[in-house]
Amino acid sequence: MYTDMTDRDEVPLAGVIYVTGKRRRGDIAETADHLRLPLGLVQAAVAYYGAFVDEIDEWIKRNEHEATHAHNAWLAGQAALQR
Repeated sequence: MYTDMTDRDEVPLAGVIYVTGKRRRGDIAETADHLRLPLGLVQAAVAYYGAFVDEIDEWIKRNEHEATHAHNAWLAGQAALQR
């Protein structure tokens, strides 16, 4: 059994599917259609998320933090160009 799922490919995929599914109000079929993925893959990712909630939530939180940091750096760069 894996004790640290953060480096496994399934974590990012399950995280992306989970976040997209939440935005689609939990509609798995709509999520699969939106992501252009087979329904069975999305269903498997949702089950995987259920099994590793804490690890995937931590990955999502880290990813959101990194995205915010990168966006703020980009904004600072754009502001510097306007001086």
